[in-house]
Amino acid sequence: MCGIAGFTSPRSTSECRNILQRMTDAIAHRGPDGQGHFFTDTDSENSTIALGHRRLSIIDLAAGAQPFHIDDERYSITYNGEIYNYVELREDLRMLGEHFETQSDTEVLLRAFAHWGADCLNRLRGMFSFAIWDKQKQELFMARDPFGKKPLLYFRTDQHIVFGSEFASLVEHPDFENSLNENALAQYLIWKYVPGENTLVDGVAEIPPGHFAIWSERGFTIHKYYTIPDQESLRDMNDDTVAEFREELSEAVRLRLRSDVPLGAFLSGGLDSSALVALMTEISGKPVKTFSIGFEDAEYSETWAARLVAEKYNSDHHELNITPDDYLSQIEPITWQRGAPLSEMADVPLHYLSHLAAKHVKVVLSGEGSDELLAGYPKYWGDNYIHNYQRFTPAPLDGAIGMIHKNLPYKMRRLGVMLRAAGQRDFLDRQASWFGLLTPKDAATLAPDLFANYQPFVWDDERDNGESNLSRVLRFDKSVWLPGTLLERGDRMTMAASIEGRMPFMDTKLCEFVATLPPTAFLDGRVGKNILRLAMKDAVPQAVLDRPKSGFKVPIQKWLRGQLKDYAHELLFSNNSKSGAYYDRAVLHKIWIEHQSQKHNHEKQLWSLMSLEIFLRKLGDHTTTKVAA
Repeated sequence: MCGIAGFTSPRSTSECRNILQRMTDAIAHRGPDGQGHFFTDTDSENSTIALGHRRLSIIDLAAGAQPFHIDDERYSITYNGEIYNYVELREDLRMLGEHFETQSDTEVLLRAFAHWGADCLNRLRGMFSFAIWDKQKQELFMARDPFGKKPLLYFRTDQHIVFGSEFASLVEHPDFENSLNENALAQYLIWKYVPGENTLVDGVAEIPPGHFAIWSERGFTIHKYYTIPDQESLRDMNDDTVAEFREELSEAVRLRLRSDVPLGAFLSGGLDSSALVALMTEISGKPVKTFSIGFEDAEYSETWAARLVAEKYNSDHHELNITPDDYLSQIEPITWQRGAPLSEMADVPLHYLSHLAAKHVKVVLSGEGSDELLAGYPKYWGDNYIHNYQRFTPAPLDGAIGMIHKNLPYKMRRLGVMLRAAGQRDFLDRQASWFGLLTPKDAATLAPDLFANYQPFVWDDERDNGESNLSRVLRFDKSVWLPGTLLERGDRMTMAASIEGRMPFMDTKLCEFVATLPPTAFLDGRVGKNILRLAMKDAVPQAVLDRPKSGFKVPIQKWLRGQLKDYAHELLFSNNSKSGAYYDRAVLHKIWIEHQSQKHNHEKQLWSLMSLEIFLRKLGDHTTTKVAA
């Protein structure tokens, strides 16, 4: 796990050295164990190629430094991630005549590319983003893993390209321009993140998950190499299927235990992380180091459930409780580390959890992706219900039903979310309503000028093949929601603590197996992840199995009326507000007053708007500092 940065440029090599040094310094937290730089000119001498790397040593500690070169420097790579099946791939390549100088997965990846070209990507089990300079073809090849677990941001200028693992790196390049993408901002007000490849900065984008890109002096192209499979229901739901699923999950865990440094697991006490700890203990034959986060407010702390699992498996367990002061002291630096608004309130706890783990291990396994793989959220049965309901009801009823949610008390919030979703007949509007910020209508009321020329997000993977609604929603969440939210958060928060996060549920082979399962493997009435519950019923405490699905709860609604009130008010209403110019102040004030009076709980709206303002301020601070320097 590492950080990468690079660019092509018409500048001199000496200028490029200074630029690349600043870019890699900005992501030193991603790789505190070393750095490397590589420079070469194109044959035309019109461009300098610069590849930079910050190393977090995990595999082959002595010989895995980067950028790495083979074949007399025909191929040079800077790479972030882990290829978990590198041992098997190395043997395959040896059988084909390749010779190896190290034990690193970096060399395996580079020789796989040299042998198979872009076709190597579908042979990889892992998480990755990388750039390879092919001196013979005079091409820069860049790729990102199928689910987008590892980031790869870029912007283009004239005939050149700049790329990196984080915004912090791109900002250090002299051609970076801090220009707000107002359409992306409008999308944020609906989705609570920017869906797809765009970002809040105009011109800065991400290589999409499951894609590769090629730059040369002839042009720049992006190509798709991985498609998330439809649900095909090729298997019956029986004991053999459950056993096979458990074996596939065990194999995904086993591969992710490959490491030359200590590893552990995040343990929330939910089914996903509990299952991973059970399998890690079973496979390794020794206790696992586990880490949990909670709050002093017992109503919101669920560390008791984590302790049940820790006690069952005799793990070396560590806990930390955080306070409002912890939020206030770190929210701004964490926002810059994220490179985006902290739209999920759990970003800050994950930051502290990662730093707790970093005192003991260098690698952690976590349960991200299980809900999106196995239909764990209540939204999955809810969306099926709404989909069927809307087939038999006239559209004019949607608006009336959708308005009811605004008058429901907070204790009925799940019903309120479902009613809000029921008011959206368009598939994408409905998906935004489940986890999003505002309906399109409410967002336009808050920021009318911003929506005057609004272009809604378009999903480029719609399929006219008769797939079920459940398959469609699961596929959307894996391809859009996950990389834009939870996977991005997981990468930034773990890497900020200089540790590597691994996600067994986000394994391509496991995903392909799950795509063959029938609907009953996912939903048992209103209970999701049915097959995981059955597979782990003898390994996980019954109290964990019986717990209803619940997200990581943070007492923000209370804190916004208490310790965070003044800070939040200054962010949203001061004359220095960078986002405030887009809002109808009366509408924003109404949201604020309703929350303070406890008429409605607007914690999600207020937190997300606060986070947006912090990000815009930090972006301005860093670009101003760069210019001043």
